[in-house]
Amino acid sequence: MPDNKTPTHDSSTDFEVRRLHTMASSHRELKDYVDYITQHLEENERLFARLFALEARLLKANDPEDVCLALLRGLRADFELDMVRLWFDRASFISQYSFHGLSPEDLVWVEKNEISEVGLSHQAVWLVQLGKGERFVWLEKQDAKLKSMALILLGPIERPYGVIGLGSLNDTRFDPEQGTDFLQHLAQVCSLMLENTVSRERLSRLMVKDRNSGAHKQRFFQPYSHQPLSQWFGRNIPVACFCIAVDERGGSCGNDTRQAIAQSITSLIRHQDLLICKGKEDFIVFLAGLRPMQDVDTAEAMMDACLTLHVSLSIGASLSSCDEDPLIVDLLARAEKAMQQAIKAGGARVICATVDDLLG
Repeated sequence: MPDNKTPTHDSSTDFEVRRLHTMASSHRELKDYVDYITQHLEENERLFARLFALEARLLKANDPEDVCLALLRGLRADFELDMVRLWFDRASFISQYSFHGLSPEDLVWVEKNEISEVGLSHQAVWLVQLGKGERFVWLEKQDAKLKSMALILLGPIERPYGVIGLGSLNDTRFDPEQGTDFLQHLAQVCSLMLENTVSRERLSRLMVKDRNSGAHKQRFFQPYSHQPLSQWFGRNIPVACFCIAVDERGGSCGNDTRQAIAQSITSLIRHQDLLICKGKEDFIVFLAGLRPMQDVDTAEAMMDACLTLHVSLSIGASLSSCDEDPLIVDLLARAEKAMQQAIKAGGARVICATVDDLLG
């Protein structure tokens, strides 16, 4: 007779199948997790490689403006950002520097304590999502499409002097739930670079500027003295050199008088002209691109201005023409010779090295 018994269910086989399915699922999850971690590690590696390249450019910067330009260009070129901007506190130390190479879109000045007043304090990095009707107070009309921002403080958290703004059209680029280690590192690097260049520039100014008169010290001039004029002022540009001696009437002038003389001379020359202090009572002035006879007129104006200080000057003037390119030291030597002639003639006059007539 046929066996009508129902086959018994092998529970051990089912358990093995379920165990294999569980192991396969766990393996897939583990593989997906490893792929995710690997992808993020590679992204972070590329991110830090770009950061280190940016740091290298910042290290080559010579002054605060160079730092800012390198920062703006590097962030825009390498980090796929839709907005990069700097905001600086006009009451901070950074305001004493000119940033002529930065446009109003690159750099915006904010008022004293405004950084803290808009709520940026107590942490180095702020990640902001910009929803409908929700805008950051410093943004401009051209920033209307931005969806997320990172605001990075420069300087101490309790008294920042600036903010770097990074904007994106992607609302998840700067998600407040994200970590900020990379951005905090960027804040530290940028703050350090700016503060170092400021300190270096201050030290450089102290080394080459006379504290009392504000004129450059002669050591500023010395490295350039044996160069042709064209290397300093450009080709085919006439350059006037004045050697100025303070006529001694019963003794040398004090620091206050010397400072007043320097200020009087500075008021009569242009921003691009150069005033150098030589010794205790002599000055050198270089003026480029003057019109014919303008050098003599300027020298005489300096004499008249100093007469109001009860001080007379002996000035030797030397002028290079457009078709000659003497060494700076040679132009200076001609002016010094003319100055000595003015002193021997009794002072209080201008003598031009190229024309031996007595002027004034």
